[in-house]
Amino acid sequence: MRRFLESTAALKAFVTENAFWIVCLCLSSFCVTVWVIASYEIDTKNSRQTAEIENSFQTGENIIDISVAPHPSSVHPNLATESDMLRTIERTKTSVLRAWAQRRASQEQALQPSQEVVSKNESFVEYFSKYSPPETIPADSKIPQSLLKMYQQNIPEIMPRLCQIIGTNWNFSEIDNDETNGDSLKPEVCIWAEKNQKLWHAKLTDFRNRDDNDNVNFPSPSQVVMLEQDLRLLESMFRVVRLTNSMNGKTINANDFANIKQIDYVVFGREAYAKLGKIHEIATQPKSDPRRRFGRTTENEIDFENKPAFHARYIDHNGEYLTSSFVKNLFGDGQGLTETNLDLLIAKKVPVRIAMLVDERHIGAFIAACENSVLPFHITQTRVNVHDPNEEFTLKGKSGKQTAQSRKRRMDPGVAGVGDDNKPDSKKRRFGPVESRTSYDVNVEFYGYAKIFNPVNEQRLK
Repeated sequence: MRRFLESTAALKAFVTENAFWIVCLCLSSFCVTVWVIASYEIDTKNSRQTAEIENSFQTGENIIDISVAPHPSSVHPNLATESDMLRTIERTKTSVLRAWAQRRASQEQALQPSQEVVSKNESFVEYFSKYSPPETIPADSKIPQSLLKMYQQNIPEIMPRLCQIIGTNWNFSEIDNDETNGDSLKPEVCIWAEKNQKLWHAKLTDFRNRDDNDNVNFPSPSQVVMLEQDLRLLESMFRVVRLTNSMNGKTINANDFANIKQIDYVVFGREAYAKLGKIHEIATQPKSDPRRRFGRTTENEIDFENKPAFHARYIDHNGEYLTSSFVKNLFGDGQGLTETNLDLLIAKKVPVRIAMLVDERHIGAFIAACENSVLPFHITQTRVNVHDPNEEFTLKGKSGKQTAQSRKRRMDPGVAGVGDDNKPDSKKRRFGPVESRTSYDVNVEFYGYAKIFNPVNEQRLK
């Protein structure tokens, strides 16, 4: 036992005396071991990545070596799937053409010419049906002037019929027809503002010095096409209003019960054009700066003076207006078509702007009816209690100057019934608390576009 203790003591003394060198030896051995293991792993990974890179280079060289034959289909890189790919492409084309034809067929009846004109001269359809789409009609077309004058004389007769759809009166009947007298006016279900009726009356009667009209007081062929399109859109919009005003399928016959009590203005095309993304903040006063109106561009941004027909009448997928030259090329030889605007080949988009006094509980129903219309109206912006009900539009699409009287609001949504600020006894009231409201009527402005499908052209689609 004593010898063991002496040996242990000697070992302990040796370790104590050489502790530094022992520690150095252990650390050195550990570092060498780690270096050997790490070097092995690095070499292994490097070899594997080098092999992958070499394989990639080899694959690229193999692809480069493939030569292009005179008929690419004979050297399709995936011969096994080529037939399936071609069948898929053909099925897609067929389905697009079928859907296009169905949508166009559903609009054929709604796009028929005005019967007030066709009934007077059946050759009207014959002359204008030669141009399909109608935007291809040339300025020097061989349409007789007598036919255009006949159109100018008879087209105003359509307005009383359209006004009957929503139960309103056409205020220019006495002007358009001397045989009509004021006794024919009936109580209105939905009031249509006289200022906006004035715009539509100008559309129907004043054709001088705009579009491609050479200062003659009968429409050019292009003006006929655009006016017919506007009237078809107006009729469709009025049917949407009537549908919104109906309750459980029953037609309303009094303004007090109507969901849409008044239409302040409804415009299409260049009169309705507004550049998306330029709307004022809700907290600001929209009337203080006419350039900051809902979606409206300044007059300097779009010049309507001395412009050909169809200028700024249609918009693209970004809401930018199309020039007349682009429209002519698009529907002519197809110039200007790119991957981003191929939808213009199938359907054209006409800007739409409508403002009304409507029960806020039926705003959703109105938008749904717009989308489901035969000529669908896609609503992209909705503004509540912002627009000026007395705003006046001109044929050039620019707002008229407003007087102090015109800047008054005609109605306070916090009070029941329809007010009229033009009457001396009209009182202007402030909004009350939501809990105390007795009427849900609000001033709402809708902006969007109508989609009109073009005649099917299978060759252009391919």
